[in-house]
Amino acid sequence: MIEPRGPFRLAEAREFLAGFGPAGQRVGGDPDALTLAFAPDDGDGVALVTVTQPEVDGPIHVDGGHEAQVARILSLDVDATGWAELVRADPVLRDIGPRRPVLFSSPYEAAAWSVLSARTHVAQAARLRQRVVEAAGAVIEHEGVRHLPFPGPAALLAIDLPVPQVKAPRLRAIAQAALAGDLDATRLRAMPPGEAMAAVQALPGIGPFYAALVVIRGAGAPDALPASEPRVRRAAASAYGDPGLEDPDAFARHAERWRPWRSWASFALRATAASQR
Repeated sequence: MIEPRGPFRLAEAREFLAGFGPAGQRVGGDPDALTLAFAPDDGDGVALVTVTQPEVDGPIHVDGGHEAQVARILSLDVDATGWAELVRADPVLRDIGPRRPVLFSSPYEAAAWSVLSARTHVAQAARLRQRVVEAAGAVIEHEGVRHLPFPGPAALLAIDLPVPQVKAPRLRAIAQAALAGDLDATRLRAMPPGEAMAAVQALPGIGPFYAALVVIRGAGAPDALPASEPRVRRAAASAYGDPGLEDPDAFARHAERWRPWRSWASFALRATAASQR
């Protein structure tokens, strides 16, 4: 059982993951539960867990183990009482509500998606991801749903990768970095965000945009600003009625009011804008 510190609604996380193709989560057929399939931080193979929340903002029940990783994926490893206070004080965020970011299963998976999706249409990147999952034998069939957890780094290194030639060595480098501990979520979260992003950019195929993805949506850093993400800037410009916020410097200045929750505020704005399209 995980006790949320601050507000949390599992239904919001489930709704987001159902529409977030890069994470590859199928969420399951029960509308009152969330099924997660992923490569565990602490071992080989793949795991499948079911998450429920019998009461709104109440305890989270995890069936299948890996509670610490589930907590990170759902941003339940962070005390969000300060986030709720910030949301109440900001008229735009107040209308959105204190939703928590939902993450990739690990920084490794976020980095792998970065390689797969670079200079590639999202739909094509999703097909590449599925081919890798199938080649690694990581597919899980559960209650009539076919889950596609991305294989762990050791499993990825053991297969011939069914991806374009330029992406294969980069994926292998990501897997090797993960096995060496360079993509450990705790390690990246302990570093200043700028330092963590710089470290991630040392990996082949990872530029500033994707480094922010790995640190924010992979490791779960709560106060790293994705200023290089134009869709976040557009979402902020629209929500606050200020077209000037599409400029990275203007957006960064505006985001100072969100400290120490700049990642979370950016996620809330971007996720809301995506749901309204």
